[in-house]
Amino acid sequence: MFCSQPSLDQIIDVIDQLSLGICRTEPRLISHDKHFCYKIETGKGLFCLKFISTRFYKNYFYASKKQTVFYFEQGDEIAKVMTQYGIPAITMAKNIKLIAVKKNGYLILVYPFIEGNVLNRFTIEPDKVRCIAALLGQMHSIPTYLFNETALKNKFILERTFCERIVADKSWERLSKMILDPNLTFRLHNLNKFIENICVEVINRNIDESCLVVAHNDLQPKNVIIDNQGSLHILDWDFAGLCNRDVNFLDTLLKWCLTLREDSFRIDIARRDLFIASYKTFSLPIQVSTKTLSLITFRWIVWLAVCARYFLENKDEKYFHSLRFAIYFLEFIKKNRQKIISKIK
Repeated sequence: MFCSQPSLDQIIDVIDQLSLGICRTEPRLISHDKHFCYKIETGKGLFCLKFISTRFYKNYFYASKKQTVFYFEQGDEIAKVMTQYGIPAITMAKNIKLIAVKKNGYLILVYPFIEGNVLNRFTIEPDKVRCIAALLGQMHSIPTYLFNETALKNKFILERTFCERIVADKSWERLSKMILDPNLTFRLHNLNKFIENICVEVINRNIDESCLVVAHNDLQPKNVIIDNQGSLHILDWDFAGLCNRDVNFLDTLLKWCLTLREDSFRIDIARRDLFIASYKTFSLPIQVSTKTLSLITFRWIVWLAVCARYFLENKDEKYFHSLRFAIYFLEFIKKNRQKIISKIK
């Protein structure tokens, strides 16, 4: 683990500082990958308390504490605007706090706790695919001028800077001696030239700013929860911001329509067709090109680089699984570029 886990006394102290009330039950750890998330029950209600490591963002995203706070604050501001237009976004219950816990800098984020289940990408029901595609179309239809356009632009530029710094490290090239699976090492080696070409193409690209929309930017099943009444909620808006509309459309489609079979990704055709049909109800044009795919591929290369560096330094098994998925996705794009473009209309 990159940062030490807060003790019970430290968690209670944070709850007091945030005036969340008296705990009725002991805080329960509900997730602990790069961050620590706790379910908190007090006299004021149920909360999800997140300890976000600023050291993690400094080491793996090259972001200062100030930049990290800005990233999360703007994501939440976007989520709040989205809720005004019918998007079921989960927004913070309290303003962000930067608190030193055991000499580690944590951002303390508080959300209402939703009782329910996070979706599984491999067992998604058709009605959920239809709903997500419709919500995506709805988000893309909201004009950018309804948001803080200066903050949007600043976050957009900041994200580009982070991504270029992350891939410049080429951390995936140092994995060959660490990965015990020879097959996976071989597959990654075969992707090196493809990765290099995509990075050169994307970093030198000219962005068509006329096609930018405000989007969640990580709308995948693990960021969607279905509550006990069957209602859908969208979580984790920290990556929310400007994105090319076609890139965001295809990126989201792939996250909801890819299935894993025999260590490789394939598109579920029924899900794909359902997703496209539902999105089209908003009369938005779909113009997928090789440039669109390159921009999406670059995002996955960034994630590959983050996971590779984290795995190299921490030997975390969860990030090894993320590495595998990133490699499988890059293989899928490399093999199916023209087929994807021809089928998405």
